[in-house]
Amino acid sequence: MTPRRWAGAAGITVILALSLISCGTNTDGTEASGDSSTTAATSTVREPRFTDESNRPDVIFDPCLDLPDDAIRQAGLDPSTKTVSDLTGGEERTFLTCSYMDPRVKGVNVISTNTTFDEYVERDERAGFTDISYADLDGRRAMFKADRYIDNCVLTVETSYGALGITRDRFGTDTPPGQRCSGMDEMMRVFLHYLPEGA
Repeated sequence: MTPRRWAGAAGITVILALSLISCGTNTDGTEASGDSSTTAATSTVREPRFTDESNRPDVIFDPCLDLPDDAIRQAGLDPSTKTVSDLTGGEERTFLTCSYMDPRVKGVNVISTNTTFDEYVERDERAGFTDISYADLDGRRAMFKADRYIDNCVLTVETSYGALGITRDRFGTDTPPGQRCSGMDEMMRVFLHYLPEGA
């Protein structure tokens, strides 16, 4: 698979056709709740619904199956808009992806992949068209990537099997670049709560 193909699969802005990509605020305009009282998912790891033919780890967290509707609502999204939008990784990588839309014309992708965090860092630091910052998110390395030209943010967090990412696109808006990732950390914390033990 070519680097260009992987870059698209990794989750910058995937364009719409079925459902979109991205995430962020509640439909009432408030940021996603970071309430840590949500009950975590069971530590039982299911057989992945897709595996590639590489020597990379299996993707043991599936955002389409392992995130309950309550978690999706807590993250400010509408579970009724969910679309399974797995991105093609061919034989080399796995990308398990769920997409959501909301009435404010924002799209969110939640992407679970065996592409490593360091691979994302290396690729994105070379790209040069995004503003990148790093953080520690619940003890995990995290990278925020805000596009300089469109209203898009990608947050990638390290996992034991690779990475968990969310992308958020706002359409018909022009959020200042410094605010394009606002609220993404709270959304990710909701999702991290459901990672299986050891992930």
